[in-house]
Amino acid sequence: MPGNIMVVDDDFHSRQLLRFILSNAGYTVVEAQDGQDALEKLASTPTDLLILDVLMPKMDGFSTMEHIRETPRLANLPVIFLSSRADVTAEYTGLAAGAQQYLVKPFSVPALLQHIEELLAAPA
Repeated sequence: MPGNIMVVDDDFHSRQLLRFILSNAGYTVVEAQDGQDALEKLASTPTDLLILDVLMPKMDGFSTMEHIRETPRLANLPVIFLSSRADVTAEYTGLAAGAQQYLVKPFSVPALLQHIEELLAAPA
């Protein structure tokens, strides 16, 4: 079940890797380099799911998540945090902010694709 996924990460190589994985799985991918860029693109880009890094310049993932949940048309957008921050506090903060999943880099490609499929199949 293809969909539109926005990948938000300040690391170019991480974005390219995710674009490759997701495009090969049939998804349309839009990239954003930080939270501010993501919010600007979300205003005009149809997005079914967001993959969001935590540690980014300008606006980190937690702040971005806060803005997303405060925006009525984005409030129910499925979000997966994908970060190198592996501590329990970061995971708790991400899930408490409203993300459906918190995955740690390096990640399992099959697990990521399964989470995406499940979130996109879930009723809105």
